[in-house]
Amino acid sequence: VADITSEPTPVISSALTATGTYGTAFSYFITATNAPSSYNATNLPAGLTVNSLTGEISGVLTAAPGNYSITLEATNAGGTGSNILDLTVQAKNLTVDGLTINNEVYDGNTTATYAGGTLIGVYSTDVVNFTGVANFNTKTVGTTKPVSITLTLNGAAAGNYTVTQLTGLTADITEKGLTITG
Repeated sequence: VADITSEPTPVISSALTATGTYGTAFSYFITATNAPSSYNATNLPAGLTVNSLTGEISGVLTAAPGNYSITLEATNAGGTGSNILDLTVQAKNLTVDGLTINNEVYDGNTTATYAGGTLIGVYSTDVVNFTGVANFNTKTVGTTKPVSITLTLNGAAAGNYTVTQLTGLTADITEKGLTITG
């Protein structure tokens, strides 16, 4: 027995891959052929909702970075058409502002210390901090000596972020005064 309808079932025609970034606004429109009257999406990552009249999936992505399979649906009098959207949520990149390298007195090694530094771009009330390991390029006395630093994120939400490593840092190593006795 054939099923005859007056209206063909919608066919999803929007792109089936999308990319968003954790902690930022996201928008995607479900589109379909054959004049859908409503839309739906299931298995949405945290922070997203679907507008059943326009087909817009929107919100601020608060799901952990990773890959998500979302079922898209478009419906009309002829039935419901569906397909899978593969959404990739990327980690949000943070920057560090206000970090400085401390000048040091010669001590025979390349270890450097730093002061300050604020993470820029953390979403809402996420708990994210950083630590760093800094080193002079050589242990010799000098001014404006290049210093490298490796920053590592930590805290409850650290997995949702990446951090831009700092470059162009410098500091001085000054001579160590010696005292002769005897």
